[in-house]
Amino acid sequence: GLQCAAINAKCRKDVSNVLDTVKKIFLPDNDRVLKPRTKMIIVGAPNVGKSTLINNFRSMALGIAGKAVPVGKIPGITKTTVSKYALYDPGQMIKVNQHPLVYMLDSPGILVPNITNMNIACKLLIVGCVKEGMIEPVIAAKQFIKLMNEARNEKYFKFIGLNAPVSEDEEHKFLRQICNHHKIFKSGGDYDFQRAFEFVLRRFRDGHFGRISLDEPHDLGCLKKELQMKRFMKSLTRRERKEVKDSRSSNEMEIQERVQNFLGRESINLDD
Repeated sequence: GLQCAAINAKCRKDVSNVLDTVKKIFLPDNDRVLKPRTKMIIVGAPNVGKSTLINNFRSMALGIAGKAVPVGKIPGITKTTVSKYALYDPGQMIKVNQHPLVYMLDSPGILVPNITNMNIACKLLIVGCVKEGMIEPVIAAKQFIKLMNEARNEKYFKFIGLNAPVSEDEEHKFLRQICNHHKIFKSGGDYDFQRAFEFVLRRFRDGHFGRISLDEPHDLGCLKKELQMKRFMKSLTRRERKEVKDSRSSNEMEIQERVQNFLGRESINLDD
């Protein structure tokens, strides 16, 4: 299985634990002679702390201040890896440990090219993996309100001067209240929903509303079932796939039974 660790890239203790784990996994004692140096690339979604992690590795292990790679609070700071030859040339990589010798290469954030699920897209925007402006603030605000209410969070509505939660159908009221309470208007005096929502998102990401997970266990269950259905559809012929999609098919009951049987016996590893 895969070794996982929940960390805060800005916490020195967490960074130290990760570096120790990396040494144990990739640098066993009997391989030190055969592997005088280890080269790694750090990959992940945009704006999750990859560059921050590299800088803190370097700072803690080597005692070097400053930033070896640029960081920021928006996705897209890291545009490219150093070069296509960087993994073969330690001179182009960043040294993060001396004994044993460890080099790391930063990389741009990676996401699937097309995110068709609007709920997932909004969550990615809320946590900063997608740039503001890619989703209309009214649409994203509706999802934000829903998530805060499900978490029974009171800080979000108190932050904008309200005494009670906002309904997810009152996204316009929510955005207007932000503008009025924090004086966020366009030059002509109109409400600036985009800047208002970005203002709230920055506070959310900085932890002003508390530590909140946007994914619940039932979300993983839905994801698992969706993956199972996709595998089932791939196992069918073109004609059978058409029958599954066509509710008027005379074989509908038979197909549905096959789907249920497949879902009952198929196991899905979410790490796949």
